[in-house]
Amino acid sequence: MKSTAKWTKTQNQEEAFKLSGVFNSLRTFDRPVIALVNGPAYGGGVGLISSCDMAFAVKDAVFALSEVTLGVIPATISPFVISKIGATACRRYFLTAERFNAQEALRINLLNGVVENEVELNNLETNLMTSMLRCSPAAMIASKDLIEKVEGQKITDDLRMWTASRLADVRESKDGQEGMGAFLEKRKPNWTL
Repeated sequence: MKSTAKWTKTQNQEEAFKLSGVFNSLRTFDRPVIALVNGPAYGGGVGLISSCDMAFAVKDAVFALSEVTLGVIPATISPFVISKIGATACRRYFLTAERFNAQEALRINLLNGVVENEVELNNLETNLMTSMLRCSPAAMIASKDLIEKVEGQKITDDLRMWTASRLADVRESKDGQEGMGAFLEKRKPNWTL
């Protein structure tokens, strides 16, 4: 941070764009990305959480979008945070830099869940991994793409036709055929361990 105060506008812009690329890489990574928060998350930490598919925290975790206390704005993380928690919550927390607890983070949709302590957070991680190992890797990738493309869209006949076409595509896919066949034959699909 100290060195950026002496950078030119172009240097600052290039650096901010690179950093935004980190958040975007997390958001668009084709596998599930899960944040497990066991401590404070301020500014860019909230940006990282907002870039993940799911996020869980211990009840004592604390969050803040504190950029305005430094005389700057959360511009680089804003597309990810606004998408995650919405403009109403951003108006409050971008403008006040208030700290908020895990229950509030859950209420504003920054988190998917809150657990008591680190042991429970580790157990949750194990349970999520176990659940995902039952899932088709290709179907998880396609589901992430589906969410990205459908989120925020108005429900129209064109959107409904597009989603019907996506389902038809995956039903014909290798994993679709294997998964449905395994279900009908009462066996585990070949992607499970």
